[in-house]
Amino acid sequence: MTLQQLRFLCEIVHQGLRLSQAAAALHTSQPGVSRQIQSLERELGVVIFRRKRNRILALTEAGKEIVRFADRALREVHNIRGFGDEVRDSAAGDLVIATTHTHARYTLPRVISAFTKAFPHVRLRFWQGNRDEIFQWVEGGEADVAIGTDCDVTLESVALLPYGEFHRIVVTRASHPLLKEKDLTLEQIARYPLIAYGFRSNERWKFRHVFEARKLEPNIVFSAADADVSKAYVALGIGIAILPHITYKPALDKHLRARDARHLFGTEVTHVGLKRDRFIRSYVYDFLNILSPTLTRSNIQQMLNSHAGT
Repeated sequence: MTLQQLRFLCEIVHQGLRLSQAAAALHTSQPGVSRQIQSLERELGVVIFRRKRNRILALTEAGKEIVRFADRALREVHNIRGFGDEVRDSAAGDLVIATTHTHARYTLPRVISAFTKAFPHVRLRFWQGNRDEIFQWVEGGEADVAIGTDCDVTLESVALLPYGEFHRIVVTRASHPLLKEKDLTLEQIARYPLIAYGFRSNERWKFRHVFEARKLEPNIVFSAADADVSKAYVALGIGIAILPHITYKPALDKHLRARDARHLFGTEVTHVGLKRDRFIRSYVYDFLNILSPTLTRSNIQQMLNSHAGT
């Protein structure tokens, strides 16, 4: 049995049992992957996959257990390598950060600036995705850290560590009538064209249910992929936008104004996502501590241990 065989096996499962896609991800040939799996089955004397001709249909019951052990073995190999890298040079290596556009644009510049000065030999890479994808990338091992809010998917091996929160604001042009209203209400907001932010379709807009609970229909005229696009179209007079408060910078957004709307839309907790059974390099702890003073090494370890027991 070899690590290559275990890696091939786990990649097939990761690719949804699609052999051609697993071969492409492994940068090898499909027949080569098949031979390695068949060799592993012969050595173990166990059928791992149910097949029809050359097509993989499903994992056998025994195969499911073997994959579970193989995945654990590969994680431990990764941890051994990480520990070796740490002993050899604790200030050099790679750090893959998965995050959303909002945090990449508004949260991380300060953190990255400070971190790169302290750790010039750490190579940073960023993966930008939606709030579900970023934590899934950590679970799959593609990213070391995810930074975002809660997600709607089940994560078996990722701990979400809270470190802060943000609230919503209503962003308008400097001359907008909403700025004259004493107490901002949903009824007032619903009177004006609205730019929905962060979703591909109006029906999936995050705060639609808030309006519907008051029997109001938001007048969504534009769906924007990110806060910068939203603000650009607010400045053009297309509509108003409901955005995270961290996206509004008075010194930069001189032609815009913002009103606090946390009483209407609540607050959201921001999280760091870490894989529970993955070795964490020292510079990752330093990165997280720059992100938030509450994320000390001892606090992170305590929270990870707490998640491990749940």
